[in-house]
Amino acid sequence: MFIIFVSVLTKNGRKMKIAIPCVQPSASALVDDRFGRCAYFAFYDEETQQTTFVENPAAQSNEGAGPAAAQFVVSQGAEAVAARQLGPKVTSLLQSLSVRFIELNEADLTIDRVIGLF
Repeated sequence: MFIIFVSVLTKNGRKMKIAIPCVQPSASALVDDRFGRCAYFAFYDEETQQTTFVENPAAQSNEGAGPAAAQFVVSQGAEAVAARQLGPKVTSLLQSLSVRFIELNEADLTIDRVIGLF
């Protein structure tokens, strides 16, 4: 499998902040297959080329972890989400908030590798 990326731009042409679910707060960590229950999010800012890691407050939710995680990444300024898959509720919510979804089709990707594709 392969992934082709081009720079993700907003409607006004500036680069975006992208949220990526991950298993640990490290650039060498794997992308987590679970969006709503991932342990951390990596936030990559295309403008500054900086990555920050933030614990996912929705990870331990009894229910509604996906939508809660989506609201969280938007509150952190994400304009795109790069993930392996999203559930229908999260997909609908992100679309309603004009947040782009970048599907990662390859297994065992690290955060570094995903960022390197932008």
